[in-house]
Amino acid sequence: MSTFTGMGGTVNGANTVRSWSVNESEANKEYSASNTQGGTGQAAGIKDWSGSYTCYGHTPVHMPGDIFTFAGFDGAKISTGTAIVSEIALAINQEGGDLQGLTVTFAGDGALTHTTGTDADVSLPDPPSSIGCKIEIDTGAGFVELVDVRTASLSIKSDLKEYSSSSTGGWKKRKAGRISANGSFDFYDQDVRTAPDIAQDAKLRVYVSDTEFWLFHWARIADGSYEPSPESGDTVSGSVNWNWTGF
Repeated sequence: MSTFTGMGGTVNGANTVRSWSVNESEANKEYSASNTQGGTGQAAGIKDWSGSYTCYGHTPVHMPGDIFTFAGFDGAKISTGTAIVSEIALAINQEGGDLQGLTVTFAGDGALTHTTGTDADVSLPDPPSSIGCKIEIDTGAGFVELVDVRTASLSIKSDLKEYSSSSTGGWKKRKAGRISANGSFDFYDQDVRTAPDIAQDAKLRVYVSDTEFWLFHWARIADGSYEPSPESGDTVSGSVNWNWTGF
């Protein structure tokens, strides 16, 4: 047996992948009986798997609730199976000028298998920067840009429903559930008290470029905070957390 690196690792259908992982489990069934001589035994239970991958970018290939064939390549080794997306999460850091990053989380819809084969990501590397990304809010009078945004994040989830039965071959399977979304943003401002009020509904645009944005219609402001520091004299900043409300 030899060691090997993660170079050459890819995920089918995705580009600019940074890392991927899968986790397998079996719910072993413990037993003790008259013939176990005071010990315990383990018998087979329902098997399951889940995973995730991270990549540079702002637009996922699959959305929460989508079913797809996952194939994670590590050189000539493949882990593959039918999966369903449970969450996508986007991170934007304007203050640090970081590259935008996506995390896609999924769970198995049946068996995971390991085999051999090769794959290559032949897309042109073009990771998007966080520089220049902005937040716009419309509380009823039109969209207005929130000034001096430091960071932004968003998450979209599907409440997956798992099951196993006589027809699933000893593996867990899943169906898509309800969709939910939430996010946050941090900002500098001369008066952070002018930030959106809690319990307020607003249309929200989270920009990932000069012209492209995620639109949430509506976003309900869940909480906000600000903390001036007379001792340090630091620039006053604030933060807002929001949840998507579809109605």
